[in-house]
Amino acid sequence: MIFWLSIIIFAVGVVILIANRIGESLSYEYEYSNVSATVLVLGVAVAFIGAVYLLIAGLLLAISQTTVTATRQANAEKYKALTYKLESEACRDQFGLLNKEIIDEVQRWNVKVTYYKAMEDNFWVGIYYPDVYGDLGTIDYETYEGGQKP
Repeated sequence: MIFWLSIIIFAVGVVILIANRIGESLSYEYEYSNVSATVLVLGVAVAFIGAVYLLIAGLLLAISQTTVTATRQANAEKYKALTYKLESEACRDQFGLLNKEIIDEVQRWNVKVTYYKAMEDNFWVGIYYPDVYGDLGTIDYETYEGGQKP
């Protein structure tokens, strides 16, 4: 929505400039009145701010979209590695409990996944958060607890 707001602001500025130009051409005397000059300055300012805002928003959108495929593949590999660690017996102590480091890694993964999924669905800024997790979701490490495999 923020991206579309930038387009709307730019369009409003252009419409103000066009309306000002049409109003001047329809009048019989081509003199700048105080109101006409104010409208012209307002139109130029709004169009300039909208253009700069649109340029920045478009650049951010392009940057976020260029690395989607690579990030998605990297996340798939990380997901496979984390699930492999959880299933292997090497990450368990002598009592069969999962190592704290692996639980912390899974927790960081789950926090990132839930954050990005929530931001993807955000009405205002969701366009800037591409789907870098695909079908991957959170990892329920509690199902791996105590030597049980799902």
